[in-house]
Amino acid sequence: MITTDSPKAIKEAQQLMKKTDLAFIKANLGFLAGAILQLEEAGLPLSRSLEIVANAQCQLSNVSGSKISVFKEKLDYVIKKNEVLEVLNKINQRSAGRGGGDPAPGDKP
Repeated sequence: MITTDSPKAIKEAQQLMKKTDLAFIKANLGFLAGAILQLEEAGLPLSRSLEIVANAQCQLSNVSGSKISVFKEKLDYVIKKNEVLEVLNKINQRSAGRGGGDPAPGDKP
């Protein structure tokens, strides 16, 4: 029988920690869980949703180290490939009176 204090259990736990580096993930990416929970909230205004995404991007960009690069690259890829997010940002900017690119149909130049 393997108990939590047996050498085999400790060795297996250490190997798992090396593979996943849970401490690194918790210390540097723990904010993502909170951001995801906030985005799941029903009835959230578009401006607030976009603010949550922007804050998560900002927090991730402030994390340094070689281990974080894969997460940054993945987020950049997802953001760049998400054409809808770009449209939503333009809509949000327009509704907040900050311009946002191309005029809407019927707008005077």
